[in-house]
Amino acid sequence: MKFAYFTHVWGRGNLTVRQRYEELWQEVEAADRLGFDYAFSVEHHCTPEESWMSSPAVFCTGAALRTERIRVGPMGWVPPLHHPLHIVEEAATLDQLLGGRLEVGLASGVSDQPFRPFGADFARRKERTRECADLLRTAFTSKGAFDFDGPVHQLRDVTLSFGAAQSPTRRCGSPPRTARPCATSRRPVATPARP
Repeated sequence: MKFAYFTHVWGRGNLTVRQRYEELWQEVEAADRLGFDYAFSVEHHCTPEESWMSSPAVFCTGAALRTERIRVGPMGWVPPLHHPLHIVEEAATLDQLLGGRLEVGLASGVSDQPFRPFGADFARRKERTRECADLLRTAFTSKGAFDFDGPVHQLRDVTLSFGAAQSPTRRCGSPPRTARPCATSRRPVATPARP
């Protein structure tokens, strides 16, 4: 069995944002020192009562600078809010910064509230998330330039500036309707601990 540190980065009224993030880095350092296997954070937008973490890249970069062995990643990026090639490039960069310790988690989103400010299509969120997972696989297994034909994005003759240090593991969330497609595609499934 493996153990993970997972955070929403809840805001705290008695702390400034900077103080809360310093506390976050101390928590991640402690998880690394105590032998946790993974450290994960969410991507949430425009929900101050729920999370102060809108950028998984910030979490991963901060963790890269403060840890030595723990595997780190978003749990997860919300692909419908991004161009999937942007996630591919961020994943490659973060994996290089982490020395091959990146775990890539993707989440389609459960509420339309964070989608509205971006004008993102909540109805097609699962399709966009599957597309991003497919693009990650294509980009990180291709040698040189690649083409990609997804349901939303078609890319031609794309060459990344550099690839990932390893092929980052793609993890999926735990609800049965999400876990089933992940398991059939042989992707690891993250599940919360239950008493």
